[in-house]
Amino acid sequence: MPRRSSVRPEKPGNSEASKLIRTTGLGAFGLRFAALSFGALVTVSCTATPEKPISADPKVYKSGTVVKDCVDCPKMVVIEPGSFEMGSRRGETDEKPRREVTIPHGFVVGMYEVTFQEWTVCVEEGGCSHMPEDENWGKALRPLVNVSWNDAQDYISWLNRKTGLDYRLLSEAEWEYAARAESSAIDISGQGIGNCRYCYSETARSSDMTVPVGQYPPNAFKVHDMLGNVWEWTADCYLPSYRGAPSNGTARDKSNCETRSIRGGSWKSFYGQTRAANRGRAEQDVRRNDIGFRVARTVLMDKRRETATAGAAITK
Repeated sequence: MPRRSSVRPEKPGNSEASKLIRTTGLGAFGLRFAALSFGALVTVSCTATPEKPISADPKVYKSGTVVKDCVDCPKMVVIEPGSFEMGSRRGETDEKPRREVTIPHGFVVGMYEVTFQEWTVCVEEGGCSHMPEDENWGKALRPLVNVSWNDAQDYISWLNRKTGLDYRLLSEAEWEYAARAESSAIDISGQGIGNCRYCYSETARSSDMTVPVGQYPPNAFKVHDMLGNVWEWTADCYLPSYRGAPSNGTARDKSNCETRSIRGGSWKSFYGQTRAANRGRAEQDVRRNDIGFRVARTVLMDKRRETATAGAAITK
């Protein structure tokens, strides 16, 4: 049986770089050595993790807190660290092997998928160049569709410039953790909680298009539409199994990645695709009317003051 998610407190850590900064009484030679050592540490960190570390957000957040970093920013909710069983023993091959993953950091995630309304602001302010088609379904609060993984990066870069923070896509592990929301069920499906074509039966359709975000109840983490409505881009390259995958929630990424993992199923998915463990894939420059995304960023949690190093952007 899968374990319920649980928070496992860790002792606040001090990086070696922090120890060097606090070193006193070294003299001129010692200070120069400390500076050189600190530089070496930074170089190693940048080499190991190509993404920049989280920005210096001084706030300490509590689980479940609703966050909105600017007037035009997506509404988000704080999710605490924890452990869960990722994948499925009875699902597709790429959902295996099922294994325990521990998310060591808190993060905020969009309560909803990014909407046309939110994207339009990015276009108007020059941060996004592509204005996607809405298939004549309507825009406003419907989830954004017809955007590629690359388009999502433009939106994220715009948010980061606007707020001075470090928005990003969820890693696959974070996505599944947020979708499961501490449920002890072996797998979580979109039946009754998401907009998908065959959620309710194999013959009855529930929708032939997206619906405005938030029309279905949120999960236990206060997050809506994790299953159904639109597939969601993640930070990970798509790989055919979890063998060798990190157990700390980091994304599997590489410089020559062309195919990205998408999660959650969509308005035209059948039951098997609208499960928390199910994985999809798409080339990162493709634009489809059933793929969108939601954003996230790492935060410091109340009673869990991770260092910037521990909370670095989720890429490996």
